[in-house]
Amino acid sequence: MAYGTLNAGTITPGSGNTLTINEPVTHTGAVTLPSPVINTGVSGSAILDEDAMGSNSATKLATQQSIKAYVDANSTADQAFTTARVGAATTAAQGVGTGNAPTFAGLTSTQNIVMSDGKGIDFSATADFGVSTPNEILADYEEGGWTPVITSATGTITTVGAVNGAYTKVGRSVTISWDHKITTNGTGATAILIGGLPFSAFAVGYGSTASRDYNSTGKTSVFNLVSSSIRQHFYDNSYPGANNTAWQSSMTYQTA
Repeated sequence: MAYGTLNAGTITPGSGNTLTINEPVTHTGAVTLPSPVINTGVSGSAILDEDAMGSNSATKLATQQSIKAYVDANSTADQAFTTARVGAATTAAQGVGTGNAPTFAGLTSTQNIVMSDGKGIDFSATADFGVSTPNEILADYEEGGWTPVITSATGTITTVGAVNGAYTKVGRSVTISWDHKITTNGTGATAILIGGLPFSAFAVGYGSTASRDYNSTGKTSVFNLVSSSIRQHFYDNSYPGANNTAWQSSMTYQTA
């Protein structure tokens, strides 16, 4: 059997071009292995087992276990795209665009996407309408409940029954719905005032409204809107309040 030999820094295989090394070999210089087959495992100071990849070496190898641990820790479903991570990206190939304004060809998440205060979804890539530059940032969505505060423009309503309210806000557009009951009208007159709006209105005027007395008269009413309250009356400006009237209403208006 021919064995490999070491001559002038070159290991020459024996027959079959196969060199088998059964014992540890220590070498301090460079070794070139054109097509090595390494069985069982490797070790040494150039093989690192770091789950967090802390040394960030450009010349050493990572173990399979440490690579898996690092990937598992940094690609979980709820991993946030933080400002620091997005800002560190320099090319679109890194998956989040460039700088702090990432562009996504497609994004699927099983967790909430959290926007910074005042930031949102930018629709400026779409065609604009109108003569002035529009605001194309959708920066807010919110829904919840509110408690209507029922009074009268003149006089005093003696007893207000149950009140309930809900709202949905998309951008500057607010849709509110509520119901209120006047059990005993007392001296209430001129108009019913609905206060406690979840958001102040942009300007005095009218919103898109619907309202009906479902308990007593079956009549409908109209509203006009001021900054912090709604004024309710009949179409002829007469007072809609009376004992045991109960109103179901809704309105859409713009916030500041």
